[in-house]
Amino acid sequence: MAKAQVALEYLMVVGLVVLLLTPFWIYISLYSSDIEFSFKTEYARTAVNRITDAADFVHVQGIPAKVRLKIYFPKGIDSVSVNGNKVSITLLGNNIYSESIADLAGDLPITEGYHYITIKSEGGYVDILP
Repeated sequence: MAKAQVALEYLMVVGLVVLLLTPFWIYISLYSSDIEFSFKTEYARTAVNRITDAADFVHVQGIPAKVRLKIYFPKGIDSVSVNGNKVSITLLGNNIYSESIADLAGDLPITEGYHYITIKSEGGYVDILP
């Protein structure tokens, strides 16, 4: 009888601990997904800002100025566009963009990871090459 009582008390203590820790676990799980989204958004914002900053730099210098960047693109990118003087990334439904002083042309990858991007002045516009 004493062994059964000890086992029952142990089971009650473990159950109580699990019951008390469950709300904390749920809160931390929800909070970590918000942090992950913030990191992805910041990576995308950094990518478009670095690209347009480099485009401005080579545009001011003129032909034959060229810069090669190593840029990280986060997971979850829906689309990337280079249009007019704007570089934009659509990330999980949110549009993140940066504008340049130069007209831009070119293409960017949408796959996750580090990519080398070449930014080259072509006189009247700046070419962005993956």
